Amino acid sequence: MPSLHVIGLGMAETSLSASLAEVVASADVVACAPRLCSCLGKIHVPVIPIGSPLSDVQQAVRQALDEGKTVALLTSGDPLFYGIGNWLLSHFDTSELVFHPAVTAIHAACARIKRPAHDLPVVSLHGRAALPKLFATLARSMAVAVYTDPVNTPNRIAEGVFQRGGDHYSMWVCQDMGAPTETVEHLRLPEAAMRSFSPLNVVVLERDAPPDMALHLGMPDELFVPYGHPFTKWPVRAAVLASLSIAPKHTVWDLGASIGTVSLEASVLAHNGCVCAVERLSERVEVMRDLIRKSGALHIETVVSDVVTAIDALPDPDRIFVGGGAGTQFDVIETALARLPCGGRMTVACVLLGSLSTVLDGFRRKGIQTTVTEIQAAVSEPLGQDRRLVSRNPVFLVTAEKE
Repeated sequence: MPSLHVIGLGMAETSLSASLAEVVASADVVACAPRLCSCLGKIHVPVIPIGSPLSDVQQAVRQALDEGKTVALLTSGDPLFYGIGNWLLSHFDTSELVFHPAVTAIHAACARIKRPAHDLPVVSLHGRAALPKLFATLARSMAVAVYTDPVNTPNRIAEGVFQRGGDHYSMWVCQDMGAPTETVEHLRLPEAAMRSFSPLNVVVLERDAPPDMALHLGMPDELFVPYGHPFTKWPVRAAVLASLSIAPKHTVWDLGASIGTVSLEASVLAHNGCVCAVERLSERVEVMRDLIRKSGALHIETVVSDVVTAIDALPDPDRIFVGGGAGTQFDVIETALARLPCGGRMTVACVLLGSLSTVLDGFRRKGIQTTVTEIQAAVSEPLGQDRRLVSRNPVFLVTAEKE
């Protein structure tokens, strides 16, 4: 039966092992990237070049298999570990595929820097235009391995992480592994951001020390009081997050974010997504960025702007929280609603009765049903030898789901 042998090459990509050379020699056709052709040596078979678009490769391999030919496809590392294997499984029947894995670049890099690989999260930036997945992984990990690409290079990654407040990270860059030009360097992020690197590289980011502030649900208000800015207190934060029902891959907007207390806890729930925090007062955003740096919540994107101006540039949301007085004019809510997809949820916080009336009337005019929850909390404080309960101002949460 004709088959497609998918052969992973180790770090020394200029040669094949004896057993794999026999597999290739017995094939009728070889598919490989031009840089891997040198490993064929004296094996002379027709070659299908692997390049863009992959649809051309699929068509050529499909034709060879239909003609009863055996194809050997050469690739790097383990084809089923962030490699071409997943694409092949979606375009060819599993009965046609035979996989021959080799050591991955990530595992080779771990051997170079002498650290275990089993607990190291891996992020692939191949073909991705932005870094949100990396930021989200860094927020919950002390170290992350990264497959780079020609756009998301080590210097761009270093610059992006440092600008987000990741100044506690350093970077290993392993270049040209297995080649005579191989180098392994350990760099601070500002240094790496100024460098250029070989296109064949793997990056490992390591945090040098634990975060100064633990990132979790129910962060105590005492952490935020010293900054001297208004913020959403923890009983209201808990209710807001429950009303939004945030899933791990969601994109969350926090409009009128103040110093970002809701954003911080939303980032715990949206740990594979991102949080966009919009605040018009720059001094509050500076506090928010300091909290991001201390907590490591790098997947929070901060925007200094009024809400209506900022919305056009934000990624499409799954969940929206409107606080900080941003919802006192319904045009802000209406602009945000236009970007919310079907099934998306929005919660608006109102402190004043006039604001509550404005928000409810606006949703009613648009034919959107709402749920109103009043949060009335009292917190104990010392009084003599005992304690008393001190009531906080009630907050009304208006929650709507877009049908």
